Amino acid sequence: MKFTLNTSIALATFSQALKTCNVKSKGQPDSEFLFTKQADKLIVTSLNETSEQQIIVPTVSISGDDGKFSVAGQAVVEFLRQISDNEVSCTFNNDKNIFYMVSTDPSRQTKFAFPVGDPNDFIPIMFKSTGTDFDIPGNILATALHCTAFAASTDGSQTPQTAVRLKIKSGMLIAEATDFHRISTYTTELPSSIDTDINCTLLLRKDISETLSSLLSDVSSVTITIASNHVRFEWENTIFTCVLESEIKKKFAPIERFFDGELEGECTLSKGDFQRSLKLASLVAKDSSVGIALNGSKIVVSTREQDKGASQDAVVCQSSEGESSTFSAWKYLVKAVDICAAPWISLEFRSLPNNMGPTLIIIDEEYKHLIFPVLPKDAEEEEN
Repeated sequence: MKFTLNTSIALATFSQALKTCNVKSKGQPDSEFLFTKQADKLIVTSLNETSEQQIIVPTVSISGDDGKFSVAGQAVVEFLRQISDNEVSCTFNNDKNIFYMVSTDPSRQTKFAFPVGDPNDFIPIMFKSTGTDFDIPGNILATALHCTAFAASTDGSQTPQTAVRLKIKSGMLIAEATDFHRISTYTTELPSSIDTDINCTLLLRKDISETLSSLLSDVSSVTITIASNHVRFEWENTIFTCVLESEIKKKFAPIERFFDGELEGECTLSKGDFQRSLKLASLVAKDSSVGIALNGSKIVVSTREQDKGASQDAVVCQSSEGESSTFSAWKYLVKAVDICAAPWISLEFRSLPNNMGPTLIIIDEEYKHLIFPVLPKDAEEEEN
């Protein structure tokens, strides 16, 4: 089996395949790619415990018998990164169980031989469609996942809060995630060409959501096919299959009610000015909380740490109404603001049940992020 690859295209393709390889641990064998030749097609497969990718690799030329072999994926990618040639020649020798990659520059020919593994070690995800499939814009899905996945929990005991809940219903796409410290939602109307009869809910794991948000950012259309415990995404030369999180033991948290508290104050301000104010606050409260207060036409960001000092900065609002204040964890607040894409963002202060104090909601058109209030350290000490 022989094939020639364009170096830059192959590097991009194999780097994408690495996203669904098992993470290499110290002392463990490298994650592997499965190469399969079918007629004039070359397919690379990578998989881990929860997801699988099959990507058709663009080739300059391909010849020889059909077959398959596995090889260390990270090593292949590193070889391509080290050579400057436009093309690389590849040969699989079935008799010797060796995979060769050779640069094509005659002035400096670089050759590398990779031992191959057993292709039968690759056990694909068993996917059986329920008959539900539809197309949506990939870039819209990527934005929805990008705006929510970071807020999903990393604590396995909190399943299914370790996932993004993706709802597609009546021509709307809604993505939601929470780790009980914050809630991120993204709601947008799908193009009119999308079937409005689609009604489905998917729980996409946090790591899978983050991977898809990267892979789909420039994809115009993706086909989604649903199975009982899996979902498949198909676009261009890629088939991405993954497991779904389950609600059998616990239900996804009812987050909608937290956005409906009584409005105490709201304002619109410059994202850049607010970011600069938060950056100043990080000198004192990067691992702690910051006070956010709406006073007249200004948002006042204040911090106080016994061992690090104090800071206060004011941001003039474009518009404002009401007065309120709350304390928010700095790390959650700065991440939520960074996600915003528009130059102007809105803040809402809404009351929570049981006198928990006002919550802060950051709004950027389709994106909303709610941060539950926290007590500053001195208030905690007084309560104790």
